[in-house]
Amino acid sequence: MQTSDPLAAFRLKGKTALITGPTRGIGLAIARLFAGAGASLVLADIDAPACDALSATLGAISLPTDV
Repeated sequence: MQTSDPLAAFRLKGKTALITGPTRGIGLAIARLFAGAGASLVLADIDAPACDALSATLGAISLPTDV
């Protein structure tokens, strides 16, 4: 079965993702990618100020925590 939207499987609208370590490196890349794909985000990081700033940028919930 073909679809007119080949990227439909990668759309995350209506989904929520919990991302740990989102303020640097791979976690940051994943947070940006998931936000761009439409997911609602909960960001958990030990660096509270950086987590809060990123959450404000991405429209996410910040959960400063040590995982």
